[in-house]
Amino acid sequence: MSKLYVGNLPSDCNESALRQLFQDHSLSCTTILVKRGGYAFVDCTDQSVADRAIDKLNGPAGFVTPNEEESRQGAVHGIHGAFHS
Repeated sequence: MSKLYVGNLPSDCNESALRQLFQDHSLSCTTILVKRGGYAFVDCTDQSVADRAIDKLNGPAGFVTPNEEESRQGAVHGIHGAFHS
C-alpha cells in the first residue's frame, strides 16, 4: 500500500469527487481522507498506482509534485507519494 498526499484541492472537494477523479484515470485507491484546508490522503493499492497518479494528475489540474524533503517540511503544493506503508 502506498499513500499519496494531495494538496491544493478546491474547498468544495469531497471524498466522492476525488474518488471519481482517480476512477476517471483508471487509478485504484482504497481509502480517501479529505481534510479541511484543501488537502487529502489517498491510499493506493501499490507504488505503481501511486506513480501513475502522480504522472496523470500532475499539471493542468493545478497539481504539482514537490520533492519528498519539501513534503516533510510542510509544503502544500500538490500530489505526491512521500508516505509509504
